[in-house]
Amino acid sequence: MTDEVMTLHELCDTFGISRRTVQGYEKHGLVRATGRNPCGYLLYDLQMQTEIQMIFQDSGAALNPRMSIRQIMLEPVKISRRIRDREMLENRLREILKETGLDESILSKKPGELSGGQRQRVAIGRSLLMEPRLIIADEPIASLDISIQAQIVMLFKKLQQEKRFSFLFIAHDLSMVRFLSDTTGVMKNGKLVEMAPTKELFENPQHPYTQSLLSAIHIPDPLEERKRRLIEYEELQSLGEGWKELSACHCVRI
Repeated sequence: MTDEVMTLHELCDTFGISRRTVQGYEKHGLVRATGRNPCGYLLYDLQMQTEIQMIFQDSGAALNPRMSIRQIMLEPVKISRRIRDREMLENRLREILKETGLDESILSKKPGELSGGQRQRVAIGRSLLMEPRLIIADEPIASLDISIQAQIVMLFKKLQQEKRFSFLFIAHDLSMVRFLSDTTGVMKNGKLVEMAPTKELFENPQHPYTQSLLSAIHIPDPLEERKRRLIEYEELQSLGEGWKELSACHCVRI
């Protein structure tokens, strides 16, 4: 762990996030301001930031095109000083490359020389190097070809089984959500409308919006597909602020 602190500007520049994102994290307790520097600027605890890592939808835009893959993967670790021993860092880098299915030969290349799937694996590996408690994956396969999507999904599944940290997946692909997630939350207009264990939510959705979403899933069997009934969702009023607890882990907004 590290006791390093950064100003808001340094935090945004280092981790490639906006001021609004940091302020949102602070509101929900994901980062915290620990004081002010002599100039009066707020200082943020870097330890909390290293415990949460982000994987973006567009890996091409998330990786600096002027840096080598080695520089890209090691930059957050060096900034946070999470691993100070050079030999240990190199060994950890090789382990991550192996875990993500990447060859060491890519380390000298630039992002533009890699395929979309390789770039996304680099982004995943970079987050793993920080040994975070939580990885937020924002539409991690949306910009990839179908065949590459399957490879990345299986990589996530493998990491999910082998690692102890948590994943938060943000996705529109309900098949991926069902395959990867233990718990699923459904959002409408920026608000959570239903949350339940994934199996229970897919088999017994309670909120009308959730029912509408699940009814739109294509069924591969042509005969069953003909029987599928699409449920249309009409928002007659704004979402309520109350919650109904259907079971210990299944809640729906009312």
